[in-house]
Amino acid sequence: MRLFLFIAIFTITSQLNAADRIEKKSQPNWVNPIELTDFKITEDNVGYQYLLIDLQEHLIKQQLFRHYAVKILNSEGVQSMSDISVSYDPSYQKIEFHEIIIRRDGQKIEKLKNAVIQNIQRETNMERSLYDGSQTAIINLSDIREGDILEYSFSIIGFNPVNKGNYSTDFYQQYSSPVNRIYNRLIDNVNHRLNYKEYQSADKPIIIKKNNLIDYSWDLSGLDYTLYDNNVPIWYDIQKKVSFSSFNSWNDVVNWALPLYKTENTSILIKNTDEVITTKESKIIKAIRMVQDDIRYLGFESGIGAYQPNTPKKVLDQRYGDCKDKSLLLVKLLRDQGIEAFPVLVNTSYKGEVSNQLPSNTAFDHCIVNLNYEGIQYFIDPTISNQGGNLKHLFTPNYKKGLRIKEGETSLVDIKGANISETEISETITIDSIGGSALFLVKSTFKGGKADSMRSYFNSNSKEIIQREFSDFYSSLYSGIQPTDAVRFTDVNRDKENIVTVEEYYKLNKLWIVEDESAYQYFEVYPLVLESHLNYPQVVNTDRKMPYYLGNPFSFKQITTVNLPENWNIESTNISVEGGAFKYKNIIKGYGSSLTVEHDYSLSQELIKGEDLAEFQKKHEEIQNELNYYISYNSPSEGFKFSWISFILILSALIFGVFFAIKIYNKYNPDPNPGALDLKINGWLVLPAIGLTLTPFRLLYDLITESSYYDQASWYNFYHSGLETSNTLVAIFGLEIIYNYLFLVYSVLLVILFYQRKTNVPRLISIFYATNFVFQLIDTVAYQFLTDLTFSTEELTASYTEVFKALIGACIWIPYFNISQRVKDTFCKTLHRKKIYTDI
Repeated sequence: MRLFLFIAIFTITSQLNAADRIEKKSQPNWVNPIELTDFKITEDNVGYQYLLIDLQEHLIKQQLFRHYAVKILNSEGVQSMSDISVSYDPSYQKIEFHEIIIRRDGQKIEKLKNAVIQNIQRETNMERSLYDGSQTAIINLSDIREGDILEYSFSIIGFNPVNKGNYSTDFYQQYSSPVNRIYNRLIDNVNHRLNYKEYQSADKPIIIKKNNLIDYSWDLSGLDYTLYDNNVPIWYDIQKKVSFSSFNSWNDVVNWALPLYKTENTSILIKNTDEVITTKESKIIKAIRMVQDDIRYLGFESGIGAYQPNTPKKVLDQRYGDCKDKSLLLVKLLRDQGIEAFPVLVNTSYKGEVSNQLPSNTAFDHCIVNLNYEGIQYFIDPTISNQGGNLKHLFTPNYKKGLRIKEGETSLVDIKGANISETEISETITIDSIGGSALFLVKSTFKGGKADSMRSYFNSNSKEIIQREFSDFYSSLYSGIQPTDAVRFTDVNRDKENIVTVEEYYKLNKLWIVEDESAYQYFEVYPLVLESHLNYPQVVNTDRKMPYYLGNPFSFKQITTVNLPENWNIESTNISVEGGAFKYKNIIKGYGSSLTVEHDYSLSQELIKGEDLAEFQKKHEEIQNELNYYISYNSPSEGFKFSWISFILILSALIFGVFFAIKIYNKYNPDPNPGALDLKINGWLVLPAIGLTLTPFRLLYDLITESSYYDQASWYNFYHSGLETSNTLVAIFGLEIIYNYLFLVYSVLLVILFYQRKTNVPRLISIFYATNFVFQLIDTVAYQFLTDLTFSTEELTASYTEVFKALIGACIWIPYFNISQRVKDTFCKTLHRKKIYTDI
């Protein structure tokens, strides 16, 4: 409430001060009168055409004179040019309107005398919590008609005192629309050194020195205008212009800024918390977090406040400030801890291109902090809230160049942005039946700037809004989507690598799409998030020379796993599309009833050359064609097909197994233990007897229900999986079938021998337990390490649990059957009665 009251008082006070700062006066004597001489209208215009742009500036008098003449061509021009608006800062500026006339049918119609001047405060940066105090004087013109020429002039008087007499500006000799005549003029003291620089082969000024004044002027045509291609970088400027600056070097700018960024000698105390901070880096991070999150981003930048920050103590007490305020506060907190830290001026739009400009205090629009910790330079933006990461992983936008406010600093410093932002998405779709519903799990992992953005999003939105927006996002792909649990946000890594995860849980009630009530149905797997990243503005005319802006580099990876209700024929693919600025890979793998679709995209640079755009768009059309993946089902033509390969392997295993089982039964009959008591199966032997008896039935049930052993699709999917180890997969799969049927025959043989209490049981049952353990171990390890298949933690845990059970069984029963006297007294029967000879 106090804040809004302060803003209201601030606004009313500014408007009252502005009331006497707008006048109607004649043109200043120092102005060189420029007449309209060229009334030619070109075809390249929209609603109106400037016939004259006349800009004259007098540095000694601190006056900016502006004179314009505009031809109104149609109703759009009438709409656009029926009011005149002039912005100014009433804390140090005033406005003088000199002339407003309408030229119509050879007549001049005077408009200024009876004009009503309205003064309003627009605050165009209010959405950014910045209030600059600027005012706008508006004159609404009546009776403006098509064909009129509107001519008006005014002066803005007063320079910002914080500049201390320094000055900088740009005079353009080209605009983005045709101008018949451009007149630029600058007057200064002949003894005042003023640097200037021409860009894009701009015309040099006509220089006249007279009466201790130096006069720079240009009088030229602006019909040679500049049109920019679509989607060029914001810093890209190819218009002819001349820049002026009174600063001779970047060191001069530093010396100007040093008094503004002074810090108090006394330390600033921050209230202690219960948090125990043990390392110096932790203390640095705490200070950064406090300034970013506890000091609101809010600034009143009227007059001097546009350049001079408030004192750190004031900012800490009021708990708000703009970029300058927050940066100086952070610098103070760090210096109090013995950390070398400095404010750094940057330009958020021009970034590294600021190095091509003349040194000037107006070359920057933002302030950040540079600190030196253990010999490493870090750059921190204190205006970014909800950040995470230690110093190594703290994300800073890539401003590229900046001016460090440090005694003796003579040049711009390089600002290397943090590692590119990363997004990894894992989707799992588990389908209950053909044509049925599915469970849909999405786990997204964000790193770097993406993690900061997601943290800010979850901190600033309610759970209801988050749930609705996440569900709505996927509803364009799956119309019957229904949340089954709340969206979960995990942020346990904030003070380390800055990684956050988001988990979503849905049920897809309308996954399958049926074609006109036919047997054909399908559903789609599509990377919606990647599509939003690839939404580059389309350019029809790709024959361009200007650079094309792509955005901040990033890395994206998505793996969608589909668990189907039965085995599927999946054709594996591995497609790569690469360019100078990006890489894309699409991998589809299928094996059995599981399918994975992977999209991997990375952008490595912010822009490309204009001549590379056609190839860039062509390759991204290829990528767009790879984003859709459809899984279809057409019954009954598609389904189970018996595999003759499996039949041959099973038949061979059965013949071989039965043959050797008979051999073992008839030929392998060890002598019984002398003095065996011929005991019945009892005691501890009951336990292995139960397990052994159930083994053939369990094996037979598993073999009957394991349809993949007999389905032709299983062999096809393994062989055509697209994996480098596809041949290994086929071999392991075949050996698994052979082993299981051999083991079935062997277990039946062992059951028969066990209940007949044959002498060969101890040796054969030891082989049984050892083989069961060894094969399960080899099978699990082979699939995991000799193939390119991916397994979930749950699948690996289940497999190794079975291996462990087999190991325990082997460790218990193998020694028992080879040592136990009970075993020797029980298994004493042979196929043929042995003759026992004794010496007499």
